[in-house]
Amino acid sequence: MSLSAHHFMLLSRLKAQGFIVWDHVERWDEAVSTLSMLNNGSLLIKETISIGIDSAPNACLGLLQGNNLGKQLVKFY
Repeated sequence: MSLSAHHFMLLSRLKAQGFIVWDHVERWDEAVSTLSMLNNGSLLIKETISIGIDSAPNACLGLLQGNNLGKQLVKFY
């Protein structure tokens, strides 16, 4: 981070905090269980996918209006 970024954080009273896996080692088994559910397909991720650059403006508007389900993605092929 540059000095100006630190200055901005200080003036904005922002907090920067990292995530260290070993700080949460007591939840390791829970994480492995959840990740295995994602891997075997028993836990599905909800998302709305729009295809192509032309759909990006409407996808953004839909996101702001709450029309999407889960994550809003725009795929560019």
